[in-house]
Amino acid sequence: MTAPLRMISRSFLGAIALLAGCADTPPRGATPAATARAVSAAAPPAAVGTRFDGRYVGQGMLTNSRSNDCGAQQQTRSITVVNGNATYVVDQHRNIVVTGPVQGDGSVALTGGTDRTSRVQGRIQDGSFSGVYVSTACVRSLELRRTGR
Repeated sequence: MTAPLRMISRSFLGAIALLAGCADTPPRGATPAATARAVSAAAPPAAVGTRFDGRYVGQGMLTNSRSNDCGAQQQTRSITVVNGNATYVVDQHRNIVVTGPVQGDGSVALTGGTDRTSRVQGRIQDGSFSGVYVSTACVRSLELRRTGR
């Protein structure tokens, strides 16, 4: 390697080392509290967490049916929320389930099912879920209350 190239390489490596060392060093005179605020401001927002976690149980009222597969006019239905993810069992015997996250405002939009057209939409608020289940054959209104965590 020639002398000028060697000098450029050393300068380049020195600059990289200097910049790498600065990444973890707070600015001169910065207080620990100011450094902590700067780090937390740069962090991604926290997930919804578990504030909506629990089992919500109540009645599902059939409001529209295009098939005999929809079941009784009134059925006991439930939604289970674990770690901010909701699950609604459409048909336990056929293993039809819709799932999805609960948003920060409590809104829920679950999808799935065997034909991927089943969905649940609604909102969790004040310990209750109010929404609707919709499939190609059935529409069912849902009014559920949290029974536990």
